Amino acid sequence: MIEIGIFLAALESEEDKEALCAMWERKKEGAFRTAKEILRNGADAEDAVSEALYYFVNRYRYFADKKESDL
Repeated sequence: MIEIGIFLAALESEEDKEALCAMWERKKEGAFRTAKEILRNGADAEDAVSEALYYFVNRYRYFADKKESDL
């Protein structure tokens, strides 16, 4: 499974890091399961989820201002 530590380094505040960890714990299994259903390959699914997490972290401030129900 994807290690989130490297992504945390991109965030500045401890609050943002804690929020990302909490979101990841809630969403990681569903994200991987969905990617695997679509791609039919575990390694490709991990790559896709990793890329999505990278995209999310790089645009964290935008997403942080949204309610979770909007995501």
